[in-house]
Amino acid sequence: LALLPRPARKEAKPKHRPLAILILKYIACDALAAFHKTLGEEEFMKRGVEYYGHCPVHADKKPSLRIDPEKQSWFCDPCGAGGGIAELYAVVHGLDVTGDFNRIERELAALFGVTLDEESGSKKKSKSKTMLELFKSYVVFHDSNDESYITLASGDHDETYRIMDPAFARRCAGDFFEATGETISLLTIQEPLAVLDAIARRGPVCEVSIRYAKAGGYLYIDLGRKDWKILRLCSAGYSLIDYRECPERFIRPKGMGELPLPAPANGLTLRELHKTPFFSNMEWRDFLLVIGFYFAAAIKAREYPLLMLPGGAGLGKTTLLHFLKLLIDPGSPEMRNQPRNVRAMAAAIHSAHLVGWDNVSRFIGEMMDVLSSLLTGGSISDRKLYENYGEASFLAARPVVITSIADIARRADLADRTIAPSLRPFTDAGGTVERRSRAALYEEFDRELPHIFGFLCDAMCGGLGKLGTVKLPETTRMMDVTTWIYACMEALGSGADFMEAYMDNRANTDARLLDESPLFTQILSMAATCTEMDAKGQPVKVEYHTWSGTASALLAQLNQEASLDVKRNPNWPKSHWHLSIALTGL
Repeated sequence: LALLPRPARKEAKPKHRPLAILILKYIACDALAAFHKTLGEEEFMKRGVEYYGHCPVHADKKPSLRIDPEKQSWFCDPCGAGGGIAELYAVVHGLDVTGDFNRIERELAALFGVTLDEESGSKKKSKSKTMLELFKSYVVFHDSNDESYITLASGDHDETYRIMDPAFARRCAGDFFEATGETISLLTIQEPLAVLDAIARRGPVCEVSIRYAKAGGYLYIDLGRKDWKILRLCSAGYSLIDYRECPERFIRPKGMGELPLPAPANGLTLRELHKTPFFSNMEWRDFLLVIGFYFAAAIKAREYPLLMLPGGAGLGKTTLLHFLKLLIDPGSPEMRNQPRNVRAMAAAIHSAHLVGWDNVSRFIGEMMDVLSSLLTGGSISDRKLYENYGEASFLAARPVVITSIADIARRADLADRTIAPSLRPFTDAGGTVERRSRAALYEEFDRELPHIFGFLCDAMCGGLGKLGTVKLPETTRMMDVTTWIYACMEALGSGADFMEAYMDNRANTDARLLDESPLFTQILSMAATCTEMDAKGQPVKVEYHTWSGTASALLAQLNQEASLDVKRNPNWPKSHWHLSIALTGL
């Protein structure tokens, strides 16, 4: 029994709220001095790491009150009393540590020479009120995705922000310091921002745009300038206007870069642009497809084509993606890795107008379906984090560029929206272009970028003038965006050439999908080798040009004649229902 450890004494725990921060800071700096002042004793008896004084709870002739400065606590062995500074002061002055806590806190502050910020609550309120007063000339609204925005004056121009964006909170902290000379915590900023958010959700619904907008026969391009100047395009030409004059609202995601001011084209033509080293890794028809994609991506639309750049190494896929990003939507990151899930895909599309995914190996079925939906203005919905029933949705269409070794557009609905030009090494482009380093090529493109951008802006202005006269066949896929591309190409004198290249691209895509379909190849094989029975029950080989029957009967015959490897293909129909859907897509 003598060897058993002695049970540790339980220290009394405070049953009240913590003391004011300034009092706690004073105690932490010199706890022993705080006990001296609280107990009223000038000297304590030291024993090891503890100090002993006279206990005020009972008639203590011999010091029995143990003080631990490190733990900022005290305990009396004879009477069992103990606690912290607040309990000791309550015992000394006959107060109730719970009921008289506010008095204890004030008197301790006076005893320690600490000035309590009794007006901290009002100061906090005044800071929130001051923050709201900084937004006197603000306009708040929300969009169809239920996100709140604010347009406020910043010097001689206006700017638009997402209210609950952390970047806006940091901007508010800086504005508050410039206006008052005082600092404000991000926690305090959240209060006025919550008020603005509530007001915005009651306000009007106004859609916001990233980089490009369209209204009233005009195109608007946010160049990303610090003065928020907007480029306005019409059939008569383009001009630079103030953001306050623009009827559309723009939002700038993190990392958004700056487009150059368009410079005169200096007589540049589409043929001459193709001859430049920047697009010399493709033939004329493929170059028209790439320029057509530019016109499609350089506006705000309900649908966009997907630009697929497949091929082996050394074809300039990443270089072409770099050029398109600088022409359409420069920013950081310039190109992204393959998204791992739908949430990552939505985050990437939410943060830029043009999304570039480089070196994509493959998309699984769900990802391919979501990508196809987003190209035509579909939505992504998912559960909000930390909420059981809240749902976050994102509704928008975005132009997308994907580089890959293999063509990943395997489904008919996605492939039907895909533009896939053929690329070849730069040195094979007619044998007239000298191969150069990537750094030198990028540097030359940066010098020519304003002129190329000006040339393309002139073409879009011409496209606005011709848009009302363009008529395409009713069977044209993605009618709106294709009509716009054709109008711009007509302004450059290459409308017919583009449509021919575009239709050939679609035909090649359809042929590729049929060639890759195990079902299609098996049907062709079955049509060439089908047999039927004659009157004597002997098989007779015939060539079928048509076949009639139920989907179940057709699937049974296909399964009978198909090899085991063919039936193991994931695209092979597993039921008559899957077969019917597959035949509809062929």
